[in-house]
Amino acid sequence: METESVKVQDVDIPDYVRGIFCEPVLLEGEDSGLYWKMVCALIEERKPRTMSDWIALHDLSTKLWEERLFRRASNALIRCGKLAAVQQILDEIIPGESNLKRIQDNAARRGNKYFSENEKERNEIHSLLAKFGVTEAELYARSAQNNSEALLMWEG
Repeated sequence: METESVKVQDVDIPDYVRGIFCEPVLLEGEDSGLYWKMVCALIEERKPRTMSDWIALHDLSTKLWEERLFRRASNALIRCGKLAAVQQILDEIIPGESNLKRIQDNAARRGNKYFSENEKERNEIHSLLAKFGVTEAELYARSAQNNSEALLMWEG
């Protein structure tokens, strides 16, 4: 079910402050209507009357929108780093495994299996990680550690 999209011209903003409101920064596929619905809700809740009220409302809506964007980007950064995290952890535990003698069965190859469409391959790697007590939380933590500099940039 498609929701009705709200556009800047649909929002009840007085002409004398309309110029401070501009289109939000969007990720691909996003609808600016979500932003304008948030602005409408803030207008309804805050009932701005003065220029200072409108500026404060604009600042709040911008901060809320940017925080949403930054959180999504931070989460995506950690999720995208999961393959490297799986490979690193497998690289650490594989040398200790006595039955892994084949050179072609290395951490990088096994890391790719973690994301395989083949359920048997995927389960094999999940089981191996579980055998060594490696959970999703550890993988995300390793990915966050690997991407700490970029995450700090987003937080800044």
